[in-house]
Amino acid sequence: MDARSTAPSKRNYSDRIVFQYISAYFDHLHSEYLRIAPTVEAEKTREIEERLAVILERRKKEELTWDDVYSFDLEILELLSDEDLVRKAYDMRAKYRSIAGARDYDAYIASKPPDLTTLQIESTKKPEDKVSVATEVLRADIRYLLGQFYLHYSLMPLREGLRDELTRRARKWTLIFLFVFSVLLISSQLIELVYQPAKGLVNSTVAIVTSTVGVVIFSGIMGGCVSMLQRIQSAPNEGDALYNLAALSHGWKGISLSPLYGAIFAMLLYILFTAGILKGAVFPEVETLRLPATATSSSSSSQSQESSATNSSDSSASTTDNPHALSGTTMSVAAPKRLPFSDTAPVDGKAYALLVIWSFIAGFAERLVPDTLNRLVTKNQAIQGTNG
Repeated sequence: MDARSTAPSKRNYSDRIVFQYISAYFDHLHSEYLRIAPTVEAEKTREIEERLAVILERRKKEELTWDDVYSFDLEILELLSDEDLVRKAYDMRAKYRSIAGARDYDAYIASKPPDLTTLQIESTKKPEDKVSVATEVLRADIRYLLGQFYLHYSLMPLREGLRDELTRRARKWTLIFLFVFSVLLISSQLIELVYQPAKGLVNSTVAIVTSTVGVVIFSGIMGGCVSMLQRIQSAPNEGDALYNLAALSHGWKGISLSPLYGAIFAMLLYILFTAGILKGAVFPEVETLRLPATATSSSSSSQSQESSATNSSDSSASTTDNPHALSGTTMSVAAPKRLPFSDTAPVDGKAYALLVIWSFIAGFAERLVPDTLNRLVTKNQAIQGTNG
């Protein structure tokens, strides 16, 4: 948001804080200028004050921007003596290291900037000499550092504003997932206790939510949401400020897919546990529940007897009522299909807790499941090559 086009009373809290920083830094530079001005030629001081009058007017109207402070800082740079240049260069380089980071600072040092120790000795021995070429190089070096500083200062409110907006969206999505899952879970429990869920979509939804698969998918989504929040908050501040801002703004779509990846990877990991491919003390043990064979056989035999008796007693009536019916034809009803993995579950509470933990990790660490699959494929290829 441009401070020049916004009235001070209409600024939000963050804009007011930024303006306070700008004003405090400008006042500090203005004090430095008042210290240097008496040592400068009157003609040169008059030219600077004419340009400075516009910036001072903006300061009174609370319309200062980082561009105004940068212009004023460059004006002061041209007035500094050799001794002041060396001290300012020391200060600029220390600030640059904290802002740009170690990697960019090392690259800056590798570019061989002017040696400040040598310049300090020369300015002490020859105070009356004219400005040397080395001093002009040092002034250009400070000018470059100032440009880097003010670029970071100008982009910082934009970067933080974008990060806050993305965090707000991610937090909203996380709360929506939590709310929807909680509503489905509570509704399923109420239906089971009060209404005894009927067949159809409601029953299927209840079965999915209350099953282990529903818990696995939900844990993976939550892991993806937490990963999304952390990736937004840990967006890099070092390096090229414009590149970092563009990467954060345009990379949002990829970051927002983390909950979807979390659900998919958590389900794949659950399949690996169920198949027995991943085993160990830190992995959950998942088993498939089966009905006893005797109960199954007795129930099936009783059902067949009842079915035959019913068919024999109603055969005459069926033939009379339905002339198109063929003799010896029996009615068959398809058995209801069960949901996938509806009979699989952890063997005990410890295994269930481990399953929830690993499902969350699968969503949080997006490379966990793909790397695991790659290792399994590589191991299988190596075994096949050995056998061959």
